[in-house]
Amino acid sequence: MVLTVALMALLLSMPGGKNLAIGTSDGADVPTTALDDRIWSPEDVDREPEPLNYDQIVEGIGYPKVAYDAGIQGDVTLRILVDEKGNYISHEVLESHHPLLGIACEVFSPLLTFKPAYRNGSAVKCYTEVSYHFEIPDYGN
Repeated sequence: MVLTVALMALLLSMPGGKNLAIGTSDGADVPTTALDDRIWSPEDVDREPEPLNYDQIVEGIGYPKVAYDAGIQGDVTLRILVDEKGNYISHEVLESHHPLLGIACEVFSPLLTFKPAYRNGSAVKCYTEVSYHFEIPDYGN
């Protein structure tokens, strides 16, 4: 028994070891306690996190006046880590056409709330990407 526990601890501590799961007799994977902190990629979950208040965040960001006045347009994409309860944990900027646009998105994105990601029927931590688009309307000029 001690050898089994030691072997399992060794396997879980190896690179990639957090991906391990214990199989049951019916072939289903049962996550171990050591796996509870696993962070999943969107392609590894059954349902990705879904923003619940995206429209309100976009409204809050608006169009940064300095960027608008300077004619700055473009997209900002953030990679956001969402916990099992749908709460924002952290983010990184994947793309930003201009720092003024990126900063505005970074300030408001922590206010996002989500439906959590699900894998095998359980809510899990997962990364998701959220994009914002800034375009100055052409009023026929």
